[in-house]
Amino acid sequence: MAQNLLSDWQSLGLQTSFRFSGLTSIGTFSDFGDIDINNRGVTAYSASASGTANNAITGIYTTRNGRRTETIATLDSLNTLFQDVTSGSNISNISYTLGTEIDINNQGDVVFEGRLTFTQTESTGNQNIQIERLFIKDGNQFRTLAEERVSNRPTSPGSGGIVIPDSQTRTIDIQDFSINDSDQLVYRFQESQGQGISLALVRDGQRILTETSTAGSGTATFQTPTIINDGSVYYSKSGGNFQDEDNIFRIASGNTTATPLISIDNDVSGFSVNEQGTVVFSGRTLDNSPGRFEITTGTFQIGSNGLTQINSTDALFVDVNRRDSVVTQSLSGSQAIVFERSNVEQTVIESGGTLNGLQVASLEFGALNDRNQLVFSTTFADGTTGIFRADLRRSFSSSVTLSRD
Repeated sequence: MAQNLLSDWQSLGLQTSFRFSGLTSIGTFSDFGDIDINNRGVTAYSASASGTANNAITGIYTTRNGRRTETIATLDSLNTLFQDVTSGSNISNISYTLGTEIDINNQGDVVFEGRLTFTQTESTGNQNIQIERLFIKDGNQFRTLAEERVSNRPTSPGSGGIVIPDSQTRTIDIQDFSINDSDQLVYRFQESQGQGISLALVRDGQRILTETSTAGSGTATFQTPTIINDGSVYYSKSGGNFQDEDNIFRIASGNTTATPLISIDNDVSGFSVNEQGTVVFSGRTLDNSPGRFEITTGTFQIGSNGLTQINSTDALFVDVNRRDSVVTQSLSGSQAIVFERSNVEQTVIESGGTLNGLQVASLEFGALNDRNQLVFSTTFADGTTGIFRADLRRSFSSSVTLSRD
């Protein structure tokens, strides 16, 4: 059973503005995928059961306090969720994959990805088919929110029918999805064939933005599409040789026009947006105005008067809530998870510290909610893993010492 860690931190004589709780039993899972927490304090996560080959995701779960855990879906669930396809005739080589990514809204609805691959025998030869679906569990009911599929002829002889070269095989991938409290959905969709890549952002079944690259032209990347409750979509875009690089964009509800939010050259590592539309990003900015050439690295907030630097961390993970509290984590050095509010910064936890008497070897930040609760996963020095929640106390001090061995 997961346990509350407050007593352990007190016994170590630590001064901290956070109260820590364990949400999973240590050693139950060998690896974690995505972690999220809603404003009701419900944490959703994907995980691989201990002993699973290649740490493949085996289940999607939710918990409020670690004492009771609800199973949202497992690999076996996909048998039922794809039954409308697999119940057909002439189908073989059926394989299911549960996606790593999840999202939970403030109603407690959880979205996750399932993938089905199979071979269908036809009179003209075999077809290798891949179907990806985004499912939502609302209460006890599952619904399909989105589906993408692709079919290919076999790439090796002996399968019957026409054989195509590997360079002509098409693949698809649904990534980076987000859901708001009205169950509106946005996701990034990628389709590849040879050296050609097509990217799209899809909102409620409609492609609102598409980009296509060819060999030698580079590859653009849409990152972290997020839909807030007014239906607006925010995303970052970087890389490749497309016209707009390294910026954050907003597409208003009912619109398909993308508006850039940053007016100077920049390199975006990660970003987050709260329900008020406040955007925070980490990366680098370049001021090359006349007479100046200055590169600034850090985390920044986009405001009506331009950019405000929050700290000097070029973080891979960043999150902002409606109280304008900001959490960042850089995967370099101590992998410290840092909380900032009202220009006061505090390290929540870092590698080398201890939780529940175990030394922390590595950390990965999950999410921050509007109640200033944040969740993260950790791998300990003995190889065991766990998910933890840190709750901000009423008193908030910038002077904190973490236990280190």
